[in-house]
Amino acid sequence: MAVKICPKCGGKVAESRDTCFHCGYVFGKMETCPECGESVIKTAEGYCPVCGHNFGDDAARQEAIRVEELQRIAEEEKRREVARERERQCELERKKRAAEESRRNMVIEGGVVKKYMGAQYEVIFPEGIKEIGDHAFYNNRSITKVVLPDGLRKIGEGAFCACENLRQMNIPDTVTDIEKWGVYGCIRLSSITIPAATTRIQPLAFSSTGLDSIEVAAGNRVYSDKGNCLIDVKTKTLVIGTNYSQIPNDGSVIIIGEGAFACMKISRISIPRSVKTLEAGAFNGCKSLKEFNYLGTTAEWERIAKGDKWCTNMGTWQVICMDGIARVDTTVKL
Repeated sequence: MAVKICPKCGGKVAESRDTCFHCGYVFGKMETCPECGESVIKTAEGYCPVCGHNFGDDAARQEAIRVEELQRIAEEEKRREVARERERQCELERKKRAAEESRRNMVIEGGVVKKYMGAQYEVIFPEGIKEIGDHAFYNNRSITKVVLPDGLRKIGEGAFCACENLRQMNIPDTVTDIEKWGVYGCIRLSSITIPAATTRIQPLAFSSTGLDSIEVAAGNRVYSDKGNCLIDVKTKTLVIGTNYSQIPNDGSVIIIGEGAFACMKISRISIPRSVKTLEAGAFNGCKSLKEFNYLGTTAEWERIAKGDKWCTNMGTWQVICMDGIARVDTTVKL
C-alpha cells in the first residue's frame, strides 16, 4: 500500500487519506519544490518539508514578474503608438507635398483640369476641381495612383486614356458622368466602384482595362453590378465586363454594349438567350477567350444582330450552342 509522510509529526499515512490519523494534520496537494525539485506537500507554514524552501516567496516573485511584464507591454505599446503617430504625420506631409507638386503640374481653368504635365507616381488633385478635361492625362506612363477630389462631377473623354501603369483610382461620390474612353486602356487597373450619383457612363469608358471586379454603390438606380458586370438597368445593356464576369441569365441583359469586353483576359463566357445584340467590338481582342457558349439554338444565334468587328482577334472562332456549333462571322455589321 502506498504511504506518505505527515509533514507535521512524521508519521506514515496511507496515500489515499486526506488527514493524518496520528496528529490530525490536513494534507494539501502535491507541489514541485523549485529549490530541491522534489514532489512534496508543503507544511502548514508554507515550507518544503525536504529543504525548507518558503513557497510564499515564489508567489511574491511571480507577482513581481507579472507586474514587470505588464509594465513592459504597456511601454512597448506606447513606443508603437508614438511610431504610428510619427508615420501618420510623415504620410500627411508626403501627401501635402505630392498635392502641391500635382497642382503645379496641372493647367486648371474654371475648375477644369485641362492638362497635366508631370511625371509623378501619385497624383493628388486639389479641392475645387469639378471636371477632368478631355485627354488631360492621355498616355501618361508614370502615374500609378490618382486621388480624385470630393466635388468632382465629370471625367472627360479620354481623360485617363492609355495610362498603362495606373493601378489605383477612386471615383468620388459626386461624379455623375464618365465620358467615352475616360479610363480606356488602363491595363493594370483591376477594380473600380461606381458611385450612387453616377448616372451616365459612355461606351468604351472602361474598355481594354485590367478589371477583375466592378461594384456599384448602394442607391444607384441607373446601374447594377450583377454577375460582376456593369449593366444599364433601363436599357438592359451590359456596358462594362470584367475578366471574371458571368452574364446574368435572368433577362436583365439584352445588349452586349460597344467594347464591353474588349481586350479582357476572360477565358470563358456564356451568352444568355435574352441577348439580341452584340455591338461593335463587344469581344474584340479577347485573345484568352477559348470557350464561347450561347444558351440558345444555332438558329437563334444567327438572328442576333452583330456589330462591326464584334469579335476580332478573339481566342476562338466557334460558338457552342445548345443544339450544335455555329461559326463566328466577323464580317456581319449592324
